Amino acid sequence: MYKLVWTRPDIDHVRKYGSYNHFPPNWHEVDEEELVSCSHYMSYTEALQELRQMMRTCDGKSQPYVSATLYFFPDGSGYAIQRDFHQKKFRYYLFGSCMHDYVEDDPKRRFIHSYTCKKCGYSFQVDSSDCHSYS
Repeated sequence: MYKLVWTRPDIDHVRKYGSYNHFPPNWHEVDEEELVSCSHYMSYTEALQELRQMMRTCDGKSQPYVSATLYFFPDGSGYAIQRDFHQKKFRYYLFGSCMHDYVEDDPKRRFIHSYTCKKCGYSFQVDSSDCHSYS
């Protein structure tokens, strides 16, 4: 169970992703299929969730207004969902400080998998041992 707590984003988050009226870096619209195939969608718990009403890019340029819920992950990536009231549909977006290109560090290991981004060097591990059942 999660407890929702309202906090202001810290200054590092604002510098990296902008404030409530800014689009985060590398913001781009995707279709539903691309969102579902995104590595994080419904696979990992987000580190932060924000409702933003965005009108400006991080460098201050004006853009068409978008109100969306953004889901941030520890690796700096994220996705967003917008309810387009006028067109009566949902719109989907991906964003991130780096559009990661992960490679597995040592694919010979059995249950502990380590991945590193070729672009920024971010790395993480996944323990897949709980994904297998034995009889």
